[in-house]
Amino acid sequence: MTLPLIGFRRTTERAVRHPLVWMARELSLDAQSGQAGTFTRAATKTSTDSFATSGTSNYAQPAWSGASTLASLDMGATDVLKWVSPFAVQACAGMIQFYENGSLAGSKAIFAITNDTPVAPLLLVYSSGTQYQIQHNNAISTVTSTLSGTAPTSGQLVQLRWSLLSTGVVQIRQSINGAAETLASASGTLTLGAAWASPTAFYLNSEGASTIVGTSRFVGCAVMQGAPTQAQLQQVLA
Repeated sequence: MTLPLIGFRRTTERAVRHPLVWMARELSLDAQSGQAGTFTRAATKTSTDSFATSGTSNYAQPAWSGASTLASLDMGATDVLKWVSPFAVQACAGMIQFYENGSLAGSKAIFAITNDTPVAPLLLVYSSGTQYQIQHNNAISTVTSTLSGTAPTSGQLVQLRWSLLSTGVVQIRQSINGAAETLASASGTLTLGAAWASPTAFYLNSEGASTIVGTSRFVGCAVMQGAPTQAQLQQVLA
């Protein structure tokens, strides 16, 4: 199987059905679906000038990378990319493409739908420490779907495809370097939360503003309403 490149041409119909589409190859933090991207980096350094006066400098610039086959945004352990959205969370599915760069072993976040705090209800794609998984928390209970088998290693291109059904069931699938997807067992059912945290936002590399921040090099991500098949998602992202 060949991984599709994430591509998008915005139309009114797509704006309704596709809450988020973002591609690193555009060299922009803004999503092709219209949301302005906000990039934050908490890491700072202390420097001393020629008068022996100390000051603190922020590393706020994003790091675009062309070191691998696909353009990517290299995100470190304090980097968060966020898009605020009016998206009312419901049955949906998504796809995230990235180069493995330490988030797996570090038990870190890949993608989340929540708010800065973060406050449940929320949807979170993250690492168990050995495998990637998806969690759905409705502010009362939590269900999880976790991959098994061969896990990605550093530098490999990973494609995670996830789904949230109207019944609250979540499921995650993974392709490594273009191989066929492996499918995790679906979670149990869980009533969707009545009121998601406001303002709802999509987070890349973090759960909220600064929680379990990862270290991945992201190629792109997308969210589509309903229960699209793999072929439908790939067509959207082609």
